[in-house]
Amino acid sequence: MKELLNFYVKALPITLGLIFSLTALSFLIDFTDSARLSDIGEEDFLTFLILAIVGIPTLLFGIKKLSSEGTTIH
Repeated sequence: MKELLNFYVKALPITLGLIFSLTALSFLIDFTDSARLSDIGEEDFLTFLILAIVGIPTLLFGIKKLSSEGTTIH
């Protein structure tokens, strides 16, 4: 049980990274559906930038953390 809990803790960064990255992608899609290049200061685009800046490094960190040795469940 302790190993499973340890795995969930190690998987938390990749889960949060996926949530942030997919949410950022949805804001980008919403921005491209309704905006032009002159609307770059719009709230959808700024939200996309913030979530992407947080989500992509978190996702990469989570992948690296899960792929390190010692993450197998017996």
